[in-house]
Amino acid sequence: MVIIGAGHAGCRAAQSLRPHGWAGPIHLINGEERAPYERPPLSKSVLLQQKETSQIPLLRSAWLEDDTTFYHEDVRVTTIDRTQKTLALSNGQSLTYESLLIATGAKPRTLDFGRTLPAGVMTLRSAVHAEALGDTLLAGKRLVIIGGGLIGLEVAASAVGKGCGVTVIETAPRLLARVVPTEIASEVRKDHEAAGIQFRLGTSVEGIVGDAYIKGVRLSSGEEIPCDVLLVSIGVSPETALAEASGLEIDNGIVVDEFLRTSDPAIFAAGDVSSIRRDESLRPQRLECWKNAEDQGELVARNMLGHQVAYEMVPWMWSDQFDKVIQAAGWPAPDQAITLRPLASGGIAAFHHDRETLVAVSAYGAIGVVAKAVRVGSTMLQRGMSPAPATVCAVADLRELLQVQQAA
Repeated sequence: MVIIGAGHAGCRAAQSLRPHGWAGPIHLINGEERAPYERPPLSKSVLLQQKETSQIPLLRSAWLEDDTTFYHEDVRVTTIDRTQKTLALSNGQSLTYESLLIATGAKPRTLDFGRTLPAGVMTLRSAVHAEALGDTLLAGKRLVIIGGGLIGLEVAASAVGKGCGVTVIETAPRLLARVVPTEIASEVRKDHEAAGIQFRLGTSVEGIVGDAYIKGVRLSSGEEIPCDVLLVSIGVSPETALAEASGLEIDNGIVVDEFLRTSDPAIFAAGDVSSIRRDESLRPQRLECWKNAEDQGELVARNMLGHQVAYEMVPWMWSDQFDKVIQAAGWPAPDQAITLRPLASGGIAAFHHDRETLVAVSAYGAIGVVAKAVRVGSTMLQRGMSPAPATVCAVADLRELLQVQQAA
């Protein structure tokens, strides 16, 4: 068994093969120059220099002690020979596989300003990125973030906590358009503004100021915002180059079926790079979240061994924003009907319906009340329950929704 990529999906798959019956060799190929680590802390505790990646390992040390387990660090796969079932590695070695997992993740998108970018323009995806950004964000520094999504806002919260001045620029008229409804995004914005973070919405960066080092950005509105650091946080693109060169089907990621199997039955894909075909009538969907990578990593290990278990998990994500959290379960989209429900301690939950069907639940507030609301929503999604909007607001306790739906 060979696994390309040592992120959450790859490491989870590597550690799940033995419990599901595989006794043969396992090769885990890591393109980074350090041991695998948890990625969610990169925009928080690693950025704040409270933790090093050695303190947030993804692999248990016992996993590496097996004589038939082989870990390849700072090594990349250069080619895949699907006919011979072999891989060529950047260190000159080659490997043969019975089943192959591609879990190469994604890379941050960048902006093309038509010029060489000055120092101080950064992205955030890896530990190297987080450490470099953390070294730069000193008290009094001015940070501009392009992108009002989850990661951009997490970095904004971390940076203002370090004493930086922070401005977030978003081309959309509001924040978090891909994740939560307008009402929740508005509450998030209020809390960020209360902490001193400024926003420029409905505008874009047309150019940058500075030659050797970043000095500012120029907006489409004509405004010029000075800065010492510029973070480009406009999403990620799946790392599909290797799979594409191998002739696998690509559509916003490596296309996989419900068993996470690619167009080659001996090759699987999981995590941020995989694009799952849930319905033949729909375009394959790619999910960028920790929980999805963990779930798919465990499931794909079983299917690499021939178990044929379909991926039916409900996606779930979370994001820390100061002392509050955003959580969402299901498949939120901008065109869904929204039913809002107040939560304790000033929180808010949104139930997303597509016609009469519940398709997602999102919430913002204190972690306890948010986790409870989204857990109820996730359970209903898993069981195929769809409470009517009036019912969502009528019950005194959200857990009653489960009882109402079960009795229906």
